[in-house]
Amino acid sequence: MLRLLGLVISIGLADSINPSTIAPALYLASGERPRARVAEFTIAVFAVYLAGGALITLGPGQLIRSAVPDLDVAHTVRHVAELVAGFVLIAAAVLVPLLALLAVSIGARSAWRRHRRERVLDPP
Repeated sequence: MLRLLGLVISIGLADSINPSTIAPALYLASGERPRARVAEFTIAVFAVYLAGGALITLGPGQLIRSAVPDLDVAHTVRHVAELVAGFVLIAAAVLVPLLALLAVSIGARSAWRRHRRERVLDPP
């Protein structure tokens, strides 16, 4: 059990330093209280990935697979269901970082407009 816990923690650490978290961290680092906000973000990402890794390791896959009824064609149905679930997860893995980048881009444009508006209203 201790080896499994070590594996889950190491996966959580590796995943918490993935490229999709760098842009939000840079955005947070450019705002108010940068150290505190980046630290909070890092801890939150680590906790979410650790919990997700633990859930995957503990085996909800078997629970999901058991939801498909055992029929005479159960193997075919089960394989199709697994393929569909796999494609859905791959699509989510591609879309979530893209949506995060879009949100960061929108936030950066908003900050740029706010900065520009302040410069126009308060000339030096």
